[in-house]
Amino acid sequence: MSAAQAAPLPFAITSLRAGDTVLIGSSPVAGTGQPGQSIDVTLDGAASPIGYATVNDDGSWNANVFVRASAVGPHTLTATTEGTPAESTQVAVVVSATATSQRLVVTSPADHARVPSRTVTFTGTAPAGSRVLPSGDELGAVAEIAVGSAGTWSFTATFPVLSQNAVLTSTEVTFGGPDSDGTVFVPRLVTVALPAAAPAPVIVSPAAGATVATPAGSHVSVSGTATGGPAVAVFFLPVDAAAKAYANQQPGSIEATGIVVAGGAWTATTPLAPGVWTADAELLSAADAHASTTQILSLPSAARQFTLVAGAAVPPSSAPTPTPSASASPSDPTATGTATSGELAFTGSSPALPVAAGVLLLLAGFALVFLRRRARVRS
Repeated sequence: MSAAQAAPLPFAITSLRAGDTVLIGSSPVAGTGQPGQSIDVTLDGAASPIGYATVNDDGSWNANVFVRASAVGPHTLTATTEGTPAESTQVAVVVSATATSQRLVVTSPADHARVPSRTVTFTGTAPAGSRVLPSGDELGAVAEIAVGSAGTWSFTATFPVLSQNAVLTSTEVTFGGPDSDGTVFVPRLVTVALPAAAPAPVIVSPAAGATVATPAGSHVSVSGTATGGPAVAVFFLPVDAAAKAYANQQPGSIEATGIVVAGGAWTATTPLAPGVWTADAELLSAADAHASTTQILSLPSAARQFTLVAGAAVPPSSAPTPTPSASASPSDPTATGTATSGELAFTGSSPALPVAAGVLLLLAGFALVFLRRRARVRS
């Protein structure tokens, strides 16, 4: 019988027999099937697969499955094809740990520890010259860590306040990678509880509902107070048609960065066209807002709506730079400020935003936080 006439291979797991051992961590599983079939590998029929594979043109498939240390003991390993009708094959195995599981160790923080900062340094040991690879939903793409001659390694990451539009209260990081002998480490999973978000910055100027006079094309300043971080990012959202027309011409979001100085004051300045705008502020982990490692440390501040009109700027007053005070808080939408040197004065009343509009603006601020999530890249 020619190769073209060969009988199709049955769907099966070929690399394991009943009673075989599967190591915790990453292990290979191989089998046969029909070319192009997509395969999920599960343990005890769990909903979440521990490995995936696609059948090759020659009818073979290979999956790299990941088994947690908590699964030590007897189990049923099942391979199932995707689609209808689905095919399934299974084998009884024993999940076991080996001495190699001790070759990669995470020494701190301890698993399930509550860390004092959203910037967390992980440390551990591994064979000198080997490489350790961190991975996790909040890490993005990171580089392998080279283990030094002393057999120690460390990795630092800053975790954001929001993840998938929800407040991130804990996170998981897995450490694995090839060791110096070319074998694979049994991965180490560390879960840490993160501290609460830093207090949101407070926008002091312009006041809510203010009208700001500015020459066409001039820069507009927003100022306020903040604690717990070195810088503040201010996002501007268009409200009326004129502001939206200007925003649509910009290549990205309209934003500005303000450095938090001694006493907690900050000012952020950006070009803005006449129209109705809202602004909210978020605390940053670094002064460079566009660095790959910079994270947002707070939820958005209370949004401020103001109207920008074309006109001569009022000469700067001699009023001091805004400083933290009990009268300016995220829950006080009518807090006011005075223009300082380099800022534009504002006029008009400061009514509170309608409740419905405030909710929509807060959701918009949450969405902006999510869009500005930055991948943490270890250089």
